[in-house]
Amino acid sequence: MDQAIPFAEQARRAARRLGRFTSQDLENELPVNDYADRQKIRWTIHDFLKRGEAVRVDRGIYQYKHIQKRVTYRQRLWNAARRMKGPEFTLGDLEQLTGIAYKTIQEFCGWLVSGGYAERIEPGIFKRTCEYPPLVPQDARKNQRLADWRRRLNKIGQMIEDLAEEMTDEEE
Repeated sequence: MDQAIPFAEQARRAARRLGRFTSQDLENELPVNDYADRQKIRWTIHDFLKRGEAVRVDRGIYQYKHIQKRVTYRQRLWNAARRMKGPEFTLGDLEQLTGIAYKTIQEFCGWLVSGGYAERIEPGIFKRTCEYPPLVPQDARKNQRLADWRRRLNKIGQMIEDLAEEMTDEEE
């Protein structure tokens, strides 16, 4: 098997090419050496089914259906800001291009300014300060808030488990 391309991606490409397939079809498409490779194919098909990339048509027969990744608001706004002809853009420009709520666009542009990607020229008018890469950079503050939230949620879950354990101990 080609080590440069992950096994699941090789199987995905083969399934996409075949459309309707069986595990034997994938074994014929991919270089299979032993039982472990055949087992990998079965687990990959199982993952396709869980992710919604394939549906079971009949016993042992599957139909591949490509699933489109959902693009976040932030990525849509980022793409729109990247595609502006000049370095300047307005909140209204982004709203027209993306159809996203004005308040969300305001928050996004505030993030661009705080991250050093744009500067505010006038209220509602921004200017790019650098070339934007294709993917949105991670928002460190948002990631930290989510990490803190997950930590608090785990702590609350642990407290609930402890409380439930104490209550069962008291009942006995």
